[in-house]
Amino acid sequence: MMKALAPFLCVLALGTLADRASAQSITTLFAHNNYGNIDGANYFDVTVTNALTVTMLDVNCGPLSFVGSQFGVDVYTAPSTAAGKQTNMSLWTLVGSGTGIVAPSDTPVPVDVSDFPLAPGSYGIAIVFTGGTANLGYTNGTGGNQNYSNADLALVLGSATNIP
Repeated sequence: MMKALAPFLCVLALGTLADRASAQSITTLFAHNNYGNIDGANYFDVTVTNALTVTMLDVNCGPLSFVGSQFGVDVYTAPSTAAGKQTNMSLWTLVGSGTGIVAPSDTPVPVDVSDFPLAPGSYGIAIVFTGGTANLGYTNGTGGNQNYSNADLALVLGSATNIP
């Protein structure tokens, strides 16, 4: 089942391809009011203005009974948008993976993902929890809490599914 308008995360740590020392980040929100199933996914769109490399994510996960356990994250991209592609993983390309340790809900959990570049353009992004030890926490979208941007990119947060 797809849950509409569900922004989640997140901090994306970014380093420009030209100068990794000038790494920046973009933060959305960490106050969850919903959880997806274990091994669920969140989807959003990103428009990249300046070529960059994604090096890490901060995610919101739980519940409390899983604090201290390890989980995995796979990051996928799709051309142009995530919209309409959530239930067909054959449309996605795996671009990065990493692991994290569950912390109490609404606490940013860093996940050092394998670095992946994003050239200027538009992409759908899927963050898929793997390993069966944590639920992805997210906040239901209101229309006013789903758009974030900085000089390098713009995020339009979108949806969640209980299975990728």
